Amino acid sequence: MKHIHHLLATLLLGLPLTSRAQVDLGSNGSYGALTITASTNLTVPEDGVFHCTTISITGTSPSGGGNVHVGFIKNNRNTPIYLLATGDVTIDARLYVDGSPNNGAFPGDAGPGGYSGGMASTGGQPPADGQGPGGGRAGINSSGDATQHGGSASYGSRSTVYEKNGPVYGNALLIPLVGGSGGGGAGDAHGGGGGGGAILIGSNTRITMQDDGRIYARGGNGGAYNHGSGGAIRLVAPDISIDYWSQYVTTEKYNEGPGRIRIDALRKQMPPGHGYFTGVVSSGSNMVVFPPNMPDLKIVEAAGQTVNPNQSTPVFITVPPGSSATQAVKVKAQNFGGTAAVVVTLTPEFGAKTSYTLDISNPGPDFAEASVNVTFPINVTTRVDVWTR
Repeated sequence: MKHIHHLLATLLLGLPLTSRAQVDLGSNGSYGALTITASTNLTVPEDGVFHCTTISITGTSPSGGGNVHVGFIKNNRNTPIYLLATGDVTIDARLYVDGSPNNGAFPGDAGPGGYSGGMASTGGQPPADGQGPGGGRAGINSSGDATQHGGSASYGSRSTVYEKNGPVYGNALLIPLVGGSGGGGAGDAHGGGGGGGAILIGSNTRITMQDDGRIYARGGNGGAYNHGSGGAIRLVAPDISIDYWSQYVTTEKYNEGPGRIRIDALRKQMPPGHGYFTGVVSSGSNMVVFPPNMPDLKIVEAAGQTVNPNQSTPVFITVPPGSSATQAVKVKAQNFGGTAAVVVTLTPEFGAKTSYTLDISNPGPDFAEASVNVTFPINVTTRVDVWTR
């Protein structure tokens, strides 16, 4: 039987800057005031959005050192995190959306909105490429030389550590908000590290990061070159103040490909040269979180199985023995205003990923659909993704 667990259709598009006379980043205030003074893990809503009135994440130990750590429990759709407030946001604690390290041959899990690493060689199966647009390539199933190592994932730029690194992807605006990719599985016992997650913090008024305010979206350790890439961090508010001693807004930990950082504000008070940021950093004044008429891609059918277009969780397919390896994947495009040039990518649990190009004519606001024939590995669980190219 064919099994589809979830779908992810990620758009990697650049959009024009937009400004508004009155800033409204989308919070309806239904979550109320988010006030955190002790370490905790927050459960991410199913749509990824915390609709807050105000946000205050603070707390220090009696000696003055920071001791409040805030993590996030991913939702079923693995969406990025949107911490939105109608009022002020204050951060004087440490927020984490890191990817996880590998667990031996098993890959590291991604942070929220990111992509997991690839499986190492095990049980006679070849190692797997890392998931995501910038996933590291798998190593060779051999021992005793460097070819067995998997590559680190990339995002904002590539790691320079090893030749099997994945490609750069995404855009400086971080619209859409996309997390980091997974490291490639190795030919020995090292699964790939998970990609860093993606988090956006937005306020209709101001964001203040104080002494111990730190945000981490780092890739997970793969053990031997094959780390997950850094993720994505975006701050949006009319006023953003980052204290000089706020040490880290970071998407890099090992020697993986660093992630992306975006600061959008009308008025900024920040360290000179973004000296405490690690990653590919850009800044501007784009006061929009969810642009209207956003171009959208959905997988609506894969290997004969209909997929609900209203869900946006990843698709996994297992083509059983005795079936044809050649199967169709149908993609729905909307709001492209022309041709949607996309790539359909199959990332199997074991072995190398394969990609197929598809052009969908979508000149108007209505949706359009097109299919492409792909080749699935038989009896291997395979993730199906669609991205713009």
